[in-house]
Amino acid sequence: QEVAFAQLLKRREWTNALIAALKSYRIPLESLGVIGLDKLRHYADPEVARRAAETIDYIRGPVTEKKDELIASLLPVIEQTGDVAKGKALFTTTCAVCHKFNKEGSNLAPDLSGMGAHPRAELLTHIVDPNREVDPTFAAFAFQTKRGVMYQGIIASENTKSVHVRDATGEHDLLKADLASRQELGRSLMPEGFEALGPESLRDIIAYLQATDARFRVIDLHGVFTADSRRGIFVSEENANETLKFRRFGNIKVGDVPFVIADPVTARAGKNLLVLRGGSGQAKRYPQKVEVPVDKVQASMLDILGGIGGWAFPCCGDEKGEGIAVAKITVQYVGGKTEEIVLKNGVEISDYVRPHDVPGSKLAPDLVNGQQVRIIRKKLANPGVIEKLILESYDNRVAPVFVAITAETEEAPPAAVSAR
Repeated sequence: QEVAFAQLLKRREWTNALIAALKSYRIPLESLGVIGLDKLRHYADPEVARRAAETIDYIRGPVTEKKDELIASLLPVIEQTGDVAKGKALFTTTCAVCHKFNKEGSNLAPDLSGMGAHPRAELLTHIVDPNREVDPTFAAFAFQTKRGVMYQGIIASENTKSVHVRDATGEHDLLKADLASRQELGRSLMPEGFEALGPESLRDIIAYLQATDARFRVIDLHGVFTADSRRGIFVSEENANETLKFRRFGNIKVGDVPFVIADPVTARAGKNLLVLRGGSGQAKRYPQKVEVPVDKVQASMLDILGGIGGWAFPCCGDEKGEGIAVAKITVQYVGGKTEEIVLKNGVEISDYVRPHDVPGSKLAPDLVNGQQVRIIRKKLANPGVIEKLILESYDNRVAPVFVAITAETEEAPPAAVSAR
């Protein structure tokens, strides 16, 4: 099946035929597995990728709708103050069997360190709907040997002769010559049904996760991302060198500040950067303004991972663009009050192509290969509860880039900047 699927993807018309078969239910969606569906969502032809994503979401729609109703029913309790001690005990017995958190637990599933900076509603969604977004690295596989022994786990590594499988009991080296079957299960190893723990227990587990990162809340930018870092993001998508080549994705820290660098492989729309209109070529077709709903986050500071742009200072052989406004962030608080943060070329913003220092931001080291990403920390004049961020460019010579934003709930002395 894997060989046949790989052949179908080689031709656009064959891939379209596969998508049509999925839509008509002639081929079960789950038969393609997490990795297969990811390849369809991120097919090289954007139109085919769009059609695939629409089909997958259409088929999954009823299940997602029911899960959304469940999440909505649990949220009133989840938003209450939880018991951290009870949450730790529940996490240790229920979650640490698979997940690692703050260096304790297992590595069978994604490390949850740093996840506490995410909103409670997002954490609840991951718990009760674990297969909504699955990292292909943690896709579940079933193996059966020729002697009839069954293994179910994730693939830790693989070569031409063997596959290294990790499951709840440990790690196993399986010789491919000894295997009778191998099947991707189309989901993660995390079981469904954790809502059975009850809303109070779920609330306490989330309270424990958030206790470590209580000062920070990650702002979710997935709904406004405009570009895919695997492709060119400025003049054209075909120029793959005009992008940010991230060394890793997921939860990272710059100093004490947690951020999430979105992985385009697991992002629903296959995009992980917010590039706003400016410059020329493809960059002129991005939106000039986007609105980011915020889940009522109390904040006194915004930490912005980006601080870069295409055609930014000291680009283009002159300094005529130094000091011009490049981007504006409007902070809208509950109650209607607003304030504006203006980011300027050569002050907060520097060109992406290589490290170049500017006074209003600092280099976030070791995140990209060859280019640069910077951190901007802006103290809010009117600390309060944020309900929306509006990000817009000035549509001039610079196309500004935002990677991630984190709200800080209290001011703290700046830490030495180092990414880890």
